[in-house]
Amino acid sequence: MNDGLCINKTCGLNAQIEMSTGGVVNSGVIRNSLLTKMGELLACWKQRARTRRYLAQMPRHLLSDIGIDESQRQQELDKPFWRQGGI
Repeated sequence: MNDGLCINKTCGLNAQIEMSTGGVVNSGVIRNSLLTKMGELLACWKQRARTRRYLAQMPRHLLSDIGIDESQRQQELDKPFWRQGGI
């Protein structure tokens, strides 16, 4: 039987840390795993913010080249960095 400590949809990925209740849990390992996941989440948020800044600066002809119109751009730019996007 497993009790799960879940961090769901971290940067679009489904990450899960499972702890076995049948043995001794090493809190240092759990802490390091959580710190690793938090680092990944912060890096993901930074990437989203950077990507949205680039999208904000992109000229219309380049938007057209990648199949994005102005309303789609604005919809993506209106999202906070912690919300996963998708045009």
